[in-house]
Amino acid sequence: MKNKYLAENRNIFVSCCTVLFLILTNCVTVSFGQKSDYVILNDSIYREGKILSLPNANNQMITFRLTSKVPPQNLGIDSLNEFSFKNRKFFRKQVEFIFENQPVFLELLAEDAESNKLWKLNGETPIYLIESSNAIILLDEQYQKSLEKILSNAEVSQLINITPMKEYPLKYLFETAKTIQKPRTFTKSLRVLPHIGFNLINLKVGVPGLNNHLQVSSTSASFGINSELFINFNRNISVNLNPSIVFVQASDFAVFENGQESIETDITISLDQLQVPLTIKYYLEISPNRSRAFLESGYVFGKSIKNNANSFQGRIVGNEVFTSREVFQLPDIHQGIVFGAGIEKYLNNHNAINLGSKALFLNGATSTMTQFQFFIGYKF
Repeated sequence: MKNKYLAENRNIFVSCCTVLFLILTNCVTVSFGQKSDYVILNDSIYREGKILSLPNANNQMITFRLTSKVPPQNLGIDSLNEFSFKNRKFFRKQVEFIFENQPVFLELLAEDAESNKLWKLNGETPIYLIESSNAIILLDEQYQKSLEKILSNAEVSQLINITPMKEYPLKYLFETAKTIQKPRTFTKSLRVLPHIGFNLINLKVGVPGLNNHLQVSSTSASFGINSELFINFNRNISVNLNPSIVFVQASDFAVFENGQESIETDITISLDQLQVPLTIKYYLEISPNRSRAFLESGYVFGKSIKNNANSFQGRIVGNEVFTSREVFQLPDIHQGIVFGAGIEKYLNNHNAINLGSKALFLNGATSTMTQFQFFIGYKF
């Protein structure tokens, strides 16, 4: 029995991990080779080699090694027009409001369909700039207004509102502005969702001393917090880790016939369980930036925090009654699969109200748990 239980749950775990792996590898592109660094000198001389670090000396010099047998040399901005360091491209640019009459090396982060370019001046506190057909503009505290004016794309206005002045979000904004074909919901790449839930639970437990099982039903409360990471460009597929605690108080009564014996059994269960679902969630547009529906499925692991159970039995043999009480525990570990669906309603501050339901099917060594959960949460 125990070996069969372990084999079944090992198969569940392996199957869920396989599905997660296939989805992740389909959404994430892995590079197996890296091109050599290169420099372009005096507008025409191209050389491949190795650049040892980011630009130094106020972003006006790099250290370049042509081959491993040649000593490294410093290349200054006067002779160097362009270079690539670990697939990051840098160009010599004149930015008068940063260094008067002195060019610097700027890193090109992104370019949209209208040839607006996003630049970065590396340093302890990076500086971000946008180059349009007219001029180079510094992104400051009013950067969102500058972005709206330069990108002038109504489809990404909601994305601008949730874009912080950091490298990856700004690059994502420019790439989206270049590729977007129709309205879609924009969201941050990492979200957190505290939630509370109401649960309908059915436990099938083995009765101590008998070769029988008893169905015990209960309603219970739960609370948890879901961490969500979007893994594709459109941000409609995410990986979710959702630890939550479920509180179960249940009891039931049954009569079993065993030959000439009649056995009355009363079971009470007090169980607090930490559940950790790992799921993939897929979003469906209802109204872009207003509401989305979602479906999710994955693997769930359950660990008992509090685990008390009592069995009261009365054996009736003829006219005699023999009573007994036995204290026992349910299996500490349950694991299985989870399915869910729900709706997200977005607010003006780009947070969201989350309403949904889940079905969890968990197996333990001597018990099974079926759980239907209805939950509400607030997503940050």
